[in-house]
Amino acid sequence: MTFPEVDVPLTAPSLLALSAGAIAENPSLLGSSDGCSISTKGGRPCLPLEASTSVFDALRQRWSDVPLPTINSLDVLEDFADGDRLPLDDLNLSHAAITDTLLARLVKTNETRLISLDLTDTQGLAGPEFNDIIEAENVHLDKLKTLALSSYELFGQVPSPMVKSVSMGTLPVKVADDLAAAGLDLETDLIDLQSISDSISIASSDSGARMTERRNNLDRPFTQRCPNVESMTLLGKNYREDFIAPNEFILKALAPLRQLRLLDLSYWQRIEDLRSLRPFSSTLTAVILYDVPDLYQALDTICELTSLRFLDLSQGQRDTGTYPRPVTALHKLVTSLKNLDHLDISSTNLASQPSHYDRPFKGLGNLRSDIFGLRCLEHRLKFLGLFNCDNASHFAEIPADQITGDANEAQIILSLQVYQKRPGLLQIVLNESYQLYRFGSNQKCHREALHLVLSAMRTHLSDSTLQIAGSASLFYIIRQVTMNRVTKRNVVTALLNGMDAHMEEQVMVRNCCLSLCQFEIPQEILFDYNRVARLLVVVLRHHSADHLTQRIVVFLLNSMACHVEGEQKVQVGNIGAIEAILDQIRRKHAASICDDVMEVGWSFLWNITDETPLNCQRFLRSDGLQLFHQCYQ
Repeated sequence: MTFPEVDVPLTAPSLLALSAGAIAENPSLLGSSDGCSISTKGGRPCLPLEASTSVFDALRQRWSDVPLPTINSLDVLEDFADGDRLPLDDLNLSHAAITDTLLARLVKTNETRLISLDLTDTQGLAGPEFNDIIEAENVHLDKLKTLALSSYELFGQVPSPMVKSVSMGTLPVKVADDLAAAGLDLETDLIDLQSISDSISIASSDSGARMTERRNNLDRPFTQRCPNVESMTLLGKNYREDFIAPNEFILKALAPLRQLRLLDLSYWQRIEDLRSLRPFSSTLTAVILYDVPDLYQALDTICELTSLRFLDLSQGQRDTGTYPRPVTALHKLVTSLKNLDHLDISSTNLASQPSHYDRPFKGLGNLRSDIFGLRCLEHRLKFLGLFNCDNASHFAEIPADQITGDANEAQIILSLQVYQKRPGLLQIVLNESYQLYRFGSNQKCHREALHLVLSAMRTHLSDSTLQIAGSASLFYIIRQVTMNRVTKRNVVTALLNGMDAHMEEQVMVRNCCLSLCQFEIPQEILFDYNRVARLLVVVLRHHSADHLTQRIVVFLLNSMACHVEGEQKVQVGNIGAIEAILDQIRRKHAASICDDVMEVGWSFLWNITDETPLNCQRFLRSDGLQLFHQCYQ
């Protein structure tokens, strides 16, 4: 007999965290010091660096909320543009909406203290105005150590309208197959690119002048103002190749950085031999090339980076990670990079077995290894990524202390940790997690898996296939954990967010509703009672053809109506639940079907109208009494 694992113990939040959360709930407090005893400037509060950072982080979470941000980042950032009042040394503007002028003010006001700047997925920048202001103010960020970018307006690239791509991932996952045999057909709406191209000019008379201006901007790149950066993230997913060839751009962008140690070039396309990294062969200790295709062309350059300790060659999908001679390639890597202790080759064929044309050496090598290409390692690796490498993670002899893969629970848990920000790999890991916790026995890490799956769902809310896989895993994991009240709230919120963002996905909706059935209703959803009811009514209207989903939703609505007082019953009535249930009953009556949906539906109407005059009125106005007589007869 197995017992549920106990959740992490609750700890009291610090006074600083509580205060920051209170300000995030009411950002206007930053603009007024009425009733406060803290120091002020011009009648507005001033905070020390630690407190200002805590408030900024709390506010950043609220503008990053998906699908509905609760505050506008532009309004918040205006207050932080006064660095004397609200200083920052870590400026994380990921997913923020901002202007060139406001960014320049934020950078200038924190010039002497800024150590980290994150502009990944930042919206609203144009580039030239920011560069002009920074140059006019002669700003130099000498303390900046970490810089992250995913678009390149600061280097002169002109932003263009983005076309969002949809990743289909692997096969969708569904929960409780014993309750429903239906599958999921995924369809993707195609964009009529021809009609768009008819209204867009691909060349203009001044294109040559613009290209010259862009190249001039690269002659004095933004990185000249922060020459001491040690960790650089340049994500290639938004790079426009009509700007300048990728290798040339990377070289010019990195040229001023003489202390560069860590470089993340994930998502770049057509980087050829990656010659732009050769000037850093003696300084780089970590290089991340996740989802960079055809890296076999850059193998010689990578092998010249002899100081590397950390190398990530992993891919989101197997078709971009194929090496013509994989065993020879892996052998060359580990014999050239003698300091390497962290290697990720997930979703590649580098762990293949040798063949007559791909056997780089004779003999046994230095280490016992079932992965032939690693036999000439001089020492064991601390970490080896082998996820989605056929069955390589199942081998008995693997010369690494930590391994990502799908051979056991420990490998899957580590994979959930390592690939949190990589949707391509994470999708496959979540599918494996679902299989493990549905069919596996004697697993011991349900608690860790629960919190990692929650984190994945929060991070990738817009990815429907990942949300389906995550919700399927949650269904089986939460049964095995005695959750504390905070974790219960987090799980419910993750399920509601997933339903809200992907209401059209029947499997997603069903997974979430089935998981909600495992909570004490209504006690454990009272903190967001109105939203739960609203979403359930929407589900009932959108998925009325699915009998299983109908049963679950009507059951949940009835449970919500049974044990609450008048005000909450009125809330449920206000969102159209009475009319939605009556519509379901009418369909059943017209089809001469008397089933549990009709039975529980009438039970819900009994409970929701009991001692609640407003709901009684709604019931009568919707011809509920007439329908009752018809069903009774």
